[in-house]
Amino acid sequence: MRPRSGKRRRRGGVLVEAAITTTVLMTLMAGMVDMGVAVFHMHLVSEAARQGARRAIVHGNTPINVLGAWGPGSFSGTGTSSDPIVTEISPYLTGLDLPNTTINVTWPDGSNALEKRVTYQVTTTWNPMIGWVFGSATRHLSGTSTMLIAH
Repeated sequence: MRPRSGKRRRRGGVLVEAAITTTVLMTLMAGMVDMGVAVFHMHLVSEAARQGARRAIVHGNTPINVLGAWGPGSFSGTGTSSDPIVTEISPYLTGLDLPNTTINVTWPDGSNALEKRVTYQVTTTWNPMIGWVFGSATRHLSGTSTMLIAH
């Protein structure tokens, strides 16, 4: 018979603990990156809506504007549209899925006259990289800005 030593053998114990800890750490880090991308896209959408509203308030019913008057009819289009309402904010849509990005512009007061409101809404989709953490469903991100027409 072999004499038993007082120490227990723990071969592989550190390996198992490292595998579990590393898996949890990598999942958390990937989730943080994924959530960071979603927050960045939300920032882009909000900024595009704000810049679009700023552009719309200077395109009231004054015919001397270089790009002409906008409104009072509503507008709806995608990020790939060549309409000036979309091309004015295209630099702010960088990094978004343009075919799935919609732009809606309305004049709630029914007029594009001075001191009337214009509402600019930008909506896009975000698909999580890690579906089993955030759910595999597509999320909709939306930004809306309402301003008074200045010119």
